[in-house]
Amino acid sequence: MLSIDGLTFLFWITTYVLIILYNVKYHRLGIPPIAIGLNFGWETAMFVGLLFTQAQFHWGYFLWVLMDLAIVITYFWFCKPVYTKRKYNFGFVYLASLVLFSLLAHFDLENMPLFAFCIELIINLEWLLYLAKRSFVLSPLAVGFCLTKLLGDLAAWYVFRQSGVITLLSIAILLLNILCLYTALFRDQIQRSDRKH
Repeated sequence: MLSIDGLTFLFWITTYVLIILYNVKYHRLGIPPIAIGLNFGWETAMFVGLLFTQAQFHWGYFLWVLMDLAIVITYFWFCKPVYTKRKYNFGFVYLASLVLFSLLAHFDLENMPLFAFCIELIINLEWLLYLAKRSFVLSPLAVGFCLTKLLGDLAAWYVFRQSGVITLLSIAILLLNILCLYTALFRDQIQRSDRKH
């Protein structure tokens, strides 16, 4: 039986697979580029930090880094640019976040879960704004990754629920996840209704 921590990894791996399928099918990025840059930087720093500070190989973080890399590759190969005409702004976000999170991991590995929830809050806010754009193609894949993302964040909160600050961040993250799922399900109906009035 999977632990709650294992469920977090499973839900997020599923989210990444659905995003990759979305990228390939629609030639559009399933996750906003700033979010994937932050996330890729974070997960790379965590994987390397755990590997060198605790001398342990963590399969979950390794798979997350591979999935992030696959998302980035499908973005550069298949997807139209997002936000700007150039995709290479992603590299700046990735490198800046990698350096920042590496420094944080070096000096304060104990508080990395708190940093993770702060990053997740930023990512979910950007994701909600991204889903609301008319250029974002709504599909069962989008609904699927919004749902698995919500479940992954819920499981992560359960693992770290002892911290009051993380609980507050988690409430905000879960509300944003619910809004993302609602937007993925009903954005077009809401916009049609608004146009009629």
